[in-house]
Amino acid sequence: MKQINSILLFTILFAATIVFSGLTLAKGGMYLGKHESDILHLLDILQRLRLGGEIHTDIQTPIGVFAFAPVLWVANFDVGFGMSFAIVQLGLALCLLPALVWIGVSRLGPVGAVFFGVSILAIATSMVGGQTDTSSSISVHYNRWAWALALTGLALAVLMPRIPSPRASMFEGAVIGVIMAVLALLKVTFFLGFAIPVVVGLLLHKNKKGLGVAILAGLGVVAATTLMMGATFWGAYFDDLMRVATSKNRPFPGESLMTLVTAPQYLATSIVAFIACVTLRQSGQGKAALLLLICLPGFYYITFQNFGNDPIWLIFLMVFLMANRPDRDLRNGMGWSMRGVAAIMSGAALAIVAPVYLNILTSSLHHYAVNTASYAPFLPIVAADIQTANIRSQSVSTLQREDGGASGLEGFVSEPLEKEPRMLGGIVFPECQNQTGVVATVHAISGAISQIIPAKGGALYVADVISAHWIEAGMTPAKGSAPWYYGGLPGFENAEFLLVPKCPALLSVRNAMLAEIQAHEKVLLTPLDETPLYGFFRIDVLDVEKSSKYEVEREQKS
Repeated sequence: MKQINSILLFTILFAATIVFSGLTLAKGGMYLGKHESDILHLLDILQRLRLGGEIHTDIQTPIGVFAFAPVLWVANFDVGFGMSFAIVQLGLALCLLPALVWIGVSRLGPVGAVFFGVSILAIATSMVGGQTDTSSSISVHYNRWAWALALTGLALAVLMPRIPSPRASMFEGAVIGVIMAVLALLKVTFFLGFAIPVVVGLLLHKNKKGLGVAILAGLGVVAATTLMMGATFWGAYFDDLMRVATSKNRPFPGESLMTLVTAPQYLATSIVAFIACVTLRQSGQGKAALLLLICLPGFYYITFQNFGNDPIWLIFLMVFLMANRPDRDLRNGMGWSMRGVAAIMSGAALAIVAPVYLNILTSSLHHYAVNTASYAPFLPIVAADIQTANIRSQSVSTLQREDGGASGLEGFVSEPLEKEPRMLGGIVFPECQNQTGVVATVHAISGAISQIIPAKGGALYVADVISAHWIEAGMTPAKGSAPWYYGGLPGFENAEFLLVPKCPALLSVRNAMLAEIQAHEKVLLTPLDETPLYGFFRIDVLDVEKSSKYEVEREQKS
């Protein structure tokens, strides 16, 4: 296998970084065409943190601190959140650059080195989360950052270097340790998915020194985090993770694990992975086959846990086959060329992931080409440089059941509407869900409740999957509440006011929260305002005796 010149590789990868990030920075902000609810969720968390809230203590989320802290650090230099986000992505790419150059020089040929390096840099700086829709989005950005970090660390651990070196193993161990610790504090599923392959890879390559350094480096990151965040941070983080893991609302964001392995649209991925393992085994590379086999559960688990279920890991599979390419004359018992089979599997992997890969690769260019005249800020108070397309934010459409009452559809539906309308505090809440225009709805509701004098400065709780209304309403978020709903009523005990949208962003969430609120024994809800958009209540905490009396009175009235 030929070795690429390190200076040439660095130049190519540095140029790719400048192109990817330069296009985003030159735009002067983020102009996004989808996933409005996710962006409101992101801005909600960033604003809470900027105002002094502590992640996992004051803000419930399963996403780690490193998904938000870097953006906040840059924003402290009087930079908008949009440009801060672009700068952080550039910083991530530059941090990964030395490791990518080293991987390319020490483990891959020229083509593999350039392909892997450019791919990781594109993932780190992309303006889409994956899929094939070219509309720009920074939704679930932490998944992309985690893929870029994880595949870099995995390459150092499982790809065999040409010439093992004690000095190199120390450097590699330090990088792997830091990456794994950051993954645990970014999105823990990546840490769980790759911890075993990383350890086994280092041990099979007899890099015990590197493993020891990796553990020490990881513990160093943990110690620094504890020093900055406090010892209680870890317990709060664990509680948030457990709440989501046991949540009935959204235990996983896409297809089931069995579907990812066996469904027709995903089966080709499983076949390619299986044949790749068999090919390596039949070519006499049992160690490489074992390592790839050990990586597969992590690949599938992470894909299962990520929105969109994109098999980004096929990029790594291609590089793994390049690094462990069988000898040219080697054939199996059926006379097949193992080198040829490996090449076919690499090509098949590329064909499967190509639509997603090309979308990631070209996303910065698509974003740069956007006509900004038709965009407006999500939340001008928070980030004027993160904007959404007017056609989506200012065009409101809803989804509403029409098969109840005197609709003429009685007897033709399997699950008819409830006979009794859903009510709270005497206000009826229809079976309606917002399809587009979530941003406009948030602006309208926030502006309306800001005019209610008792509400100014109070702690707001929202019965919906998003809860960013407090920002423009001049209120505060309830301490301990979740910007994105995962189950239960976290932080409800700290709320002073309750907002219930009549046409929420996610109907199932609103209804689930209403059921839990109605079952709450220690609160009295006093209606303050009702419009076609919402019901707004003051929350009064009762003692158990008064609460029981109130419940009896409410049941008698109903």
